[in-house]
Amino acid sequence: MTQTQSSGVLIIDKPAGLTSHDVVARLRRCLPDTKVGHGGTLDPMATGVLPVLLHRATRLAQFLLHADKEYGGIIRFGWATDTHDREGEPLADPRPVNFTRTDIDEWVGGFVGNIIQSPPAYSAIKWRGRPLYQYARRGLSAPRPERPVRVDAFDVFAWDPPDLQFRLACSGGTYVRSIAHELGEKAGCGAHLHALCRRRLGPFLLEHAAALEDLLAAPDQIAARVLPPDSLVKHLPPWPCPPETAARVRNGVEFPLPESDPHPDGTQFRLMDAAGALIAVGRVRTLDEGRRVLRPEIVLA
Repeated sequence: MTQTQSSGVLIIDKPAGLTSHDVVARLRRCLPDTKVGHGGTLDPMATGVLPVLLHRATRLAQFLLHADKEYGGIIRFGWATDTHDREGEPLADPRPVNFTRTDIDEWVGGFVGNIIQSPPAYSAIKWRGRPLYQYARRGLSAPRPERPVRVDAFDVFAWDPPDLQFRLACSGGTYVRSIAHELGEKAGCGAHLHALCRRRLGPFLLEHAAALEDLLAAPDQIAARVLPPDSLVKHLPPWPCPPETAARVRNGVEFPLPESDPHPDGTQFRLMDAAGALIAVGRVRTLDEGRRVLRPEIVLA
């Protein structure tokens, strides 16, 4: 793969047992001349969609931080754990699971919509410059500030006590582990996340993902699976740039907007060259003298 070919997004179906960083490390050995990063961390236990960003596309990682997501998984009732998932230590002895499907439907409905969530103690959220899991591993407590998240759908596929099979669609920043833990508190018997698969992250779907082991076994096939960088920002409107403007954009230089342009300050665009390739992400700005420009913020070309 040349560096130009390698710029883009590789959608991996992350296997269980690996961290997101483990996946990146293995791909780096196949792509020694390419910068590699990931967008959207998955816990080691979890499987599913992990976008891996290659070369210049790593500059667009911020667009995945708050992207909407969809999961499928299993919540197991009967005991809670300190990590809120099956990899943690039980917080109490197992308790009987003696509630009904009607109870579950009522509890699940309470999580749909805009909710306030407290992140798990074992999470990557930072306090005083360190992730919370570092404090938890040392037996230390640290503040876990509540924050607003959004749950668009929480569907129960099957209730086979003690396991609840579900589908969850939510905003970025939502901890499914915390929802499992809170469901256990409502049930009075504890619960934890037993299995999780991310089926969608932003525009990327599980059915489009490649198995990591297949790519590692045939690295010469990786280039064929790389999506172009603009797949990360398809939600932004395009702005075609003629050759003279494209040359300015490639050097990070802003260009004036026509006086009739209606877009307010802060509007972002995909800046495209004559061939339709993404060269930058730009934002509308009004300068002190009242002049309005489109300023490249993230230059890829």
